Amino acid sequence: MDKLVNKILKILKDHVNENNREIQYNQEEINRMLNDTSYANRHKELDYKYALNKELLDENDDFINMQLRISEFMEKYSHLFTDDEAINNATVESEENEPMPYFNKTITGQMNFGPTHPQFNNPRFFSELLMHYQAMENYEMCDYLLKIKERDRTV
Repeated sequence: MDKLVNKILKILKDHVNENNREIQYNQEEINRMLNDTSYANRHKELDYKYALNKELLDENDDFINMQLRISEFMEKYSHLFTDDEAINNATVESEENEPMPYFNKTITGQMNFGPTHPQFNNPRFFSELLMHYQAMENYEMCDYLLKIKERDRTV
């Protein structure tokens, strides 16, 4: 079951990365069109490129949210997918800790997020962290965080 979920998460993440590459390519074309005076009357082409980029960004939001929901679901109901009671207990204990001081320290870089982070096994903290970077449109950091969690699950 874990392999299937990991495969789904990888497909979602790869699709977001592909969209990001296409958005970057479209933006480079838009910049060329704006700099080339012969394109000055081609508003339809520019509008199309802008609309396409917006559509891809909206799609990325959907795919990232799906990754978050799947990860949260697996964290929340991990006891259904494994017999390891310690995992379930660690999640409950970490949720009881006060996450907000750690959040500000994490987003400002005072504290690195990884397996040794006090809120590493807190799905709400992880979700908030991902949503923060998504709102900042820092998709590289979202990808980094998902990779850290993925690496931890495979160990």
